[in-house]
Amino acid sequence: MVDSKTGLPYDNSSRGEWTSVSNLGIYLTSVVAARHMGFVDAGEASKRLDGMLASVNKLKTWFGFQQSWNSVHTLQPAKHDPWVSVLDSGNLAAGLFTVAQASPAHRQRCLGLAQAMRWDRLYDSKAGLLLGGYDTSKGVVNEKWRLDLLGTDALLAQFLAIASDQI
Repeated sequence: MVDSKTGLPYDNSSRGEWTSVSNLGIYLTSVVAARHMGFVDAGEASKRLDGMLASVNKLKTWFGFQQSWNSVHTLQPAKHDPWVSVLDSGNLAAGLFTVAQASPAHRQRCLGLAQAMRWDRLYDSKAGLLLGGYDTSKGVVNEKWRLDLLGTDALLAQFLAIASDQI
């Protein structure tokens, strides 16, 4: 379920053009789990991680955040969804930290990508809340999209923003 050239996972079984950074984070964690459960050997896991991380390094970023949807083939950001999403970015960061802990050979690459994410750029200090995203086509943070419920899928992003000591 990954593109043979970029190593990025497809969003679904139809193997369409796009994948999200949530998919990337979940795939990273899946490779670690597959290695630990014996579904792939260390060499195969390392090959998969190397290919995918090389592609992630080529994705366009905004303050360390990759746009939420990107082409699995060309690595270009999607024009139909120009957002950098805090929620999706949290999933990618979690996958990067998982690999950093499980694979010493990939530790520095993963930590570099995760630590480049500037959570404070998406933080409303007056409200004490993370904002949901940044529109790359308009060059603006969506001030109305606030992540204020700790019981939602925003919890991971909120935890990582606090743990990074940026908010």
